[in-house]
Amino acid sequence: MITDKEQIREFTRAGRATFTLVSKASGRRVTYKVTRPKGAKWDDSSGLVVKALVGPDNGADYVEIGLVDTNGKFTVTNFRKKAAEHKVRALAWFWRQSEAQSDKLDQAEIWHEGRCGRCGKKLTVPESISTGLGPICGAKVASHT
Repeated sequence: MITDKEQIREFTRAGRATFTLVSKASGRRVTYKVTRPKGAKWDDSSGLVVKALVGPDNGADYVEIGLVDTNGKFTVTNFRKKAAEHKVRALAWFWRQSEAQSDKLDQAEIWHEGRCGRCGKKLTVPESISTGLGPICGAKVASHT
């Protein structure tokens, strides 16, 4: 679980983040992927694509729900009935709070899948596991924020 607000912000915007957002109040959870558009390089300023998990296959059952522009603003796109409205609302709330590094982020838990949010490699260094970014990628992400 990532708890530091700046680390949450860095991880979720690194370009290859998969994470589960858990409401502390309801226990409801939703898994998202936030990635660079296909073909975009790390340093491209092309924004990010946001997808929500909508089925049991956590490798293939993702549906695009929005885009994040280069200014960090989340906009709903391609809303489909498959992506329940609560998944879109939860991500919009989370994104606003993480952009502002708000104390309201304490109302949720953010769990990553054990892979670097930038390059996708499996994390093994304890500090990297706590931040969601490997040591090399963490340094690169920090220098771009």
